[in-house]
Amino acid sequence: MGDKVGTLVGGGDGTLTGPRVRGTVRWSNYETTGLDQVCALQVPGIIQTHDGAEIGFEGREFAMLFSDGSQQWRVAGVLRFKTVDSRYVWLNDTFALSSGTFDYAAGMASISAFVLSLCRSFSHCWLERSLAVFSAAILAWCTPL
Repeated sequence: MGDKVGTLVGGGDGTLTGPRVRGTVRWSNYETTGLDQVCALQVPGIIQTHDGAEIGFEGREFAMLFSDGSQQWRVAGVLRFKTVDSRYVWLNDTFALSSGTFDYAAGMASISAFVLSLCRSFSHCWLERSLAVFSAAILAWCTPL
């Protein structure tokens, strides 16, 4: 969806389970690592929903180790979407917040994505509901999508 930022370091596929979006997901992972060892990630990918829709997405995320020497990473960011399927076109005007973990040793990620609800006053704004959760095997050094 956007210009590729960083070095292609891998990608993967997985399963999405959520109240609003279910299916499979494939993505590539472009990374830039800062001097502080925080990784800036650009993650373009495709969601194939359980009912046959195709949804493109791009994640802009950050990842950092839980502690020095750890193989566990915290991941958080923002996702945007693009689809022509009328059942999911509402995603085109939506950002989702993402948060989760990546276990480098196991090659597994677990990420949750949430859509912010529209609200009338700041005090009543909160996360609407889970868009989807995906657990995925990471395929290192793969070809971009």
